[in-house]
Amino acid sequence: VIEGSLVIDDLNDGMVDIQNLDGLDGLTEVHGDLEFYGCDLLNDFSGMNQVKKIGGNLDVQSNSQPHNFNGFDQLDTIEGGLIIRNNDNLTSLEGFSKLRHIYGVVTIAGNKNLILESGFDSLHTVGALRISDSSFEKIGAFTKLDSIRFFLLIEGNKNLKTIEGFENLSFIGEDLEFSYNDSLE
Repeated sequence: VIEGSLVIDDLNDGMVDIQNLDGLDGLTEVHGDLEFYGCDLLNDFSGMNQVKKIGGNLDVQSNSQPHNFNGFDQLDTIEGGLIIRNNDNLTSLEGFSKLRHIYGVVTIAGNKNLILESGFDSLHTVGALRISDSSFEKIGAFTKLDSIRFFLLIEGNKNLKTIEGFENLSFIGEDLEFSYNDSLE
């Protein structure tokens, strides 16, 4: 257990020497935020394979290597938000198979190779959901989602043609907004 936050970033030197998270493979909970920034040599998240709960945000931004989230297979709850932004080679949200609750805002933005057709196989509750500035053609990764406490915002996804997988969504507490999705059918 880490009582505070765990931040893994490039330390402004442009190069992270961390290639794996193997030394963290006994970690079960982070009470604060868990952040990955600019980790250009980190291929996957396999050292996170025992983490069940994050007390703050899970923030994954500007990482060039990981293609998915394999390694977060035991994660059940994020009490803060989930930020997935500007990860150039991220192609899938695979790895979040047991994640059921995210109480903060889920932001998925600027991941140019992400295919958002699956990945949140067990997710039931989010505080809010914002999907923006991405290149995918279809959204289908939220098949079990039934409750959004605040808003659902899908904007600026120029290639988005189809939105599926929200069949179980029965509650949005505030706003529902679709804007600047020029190809949406």
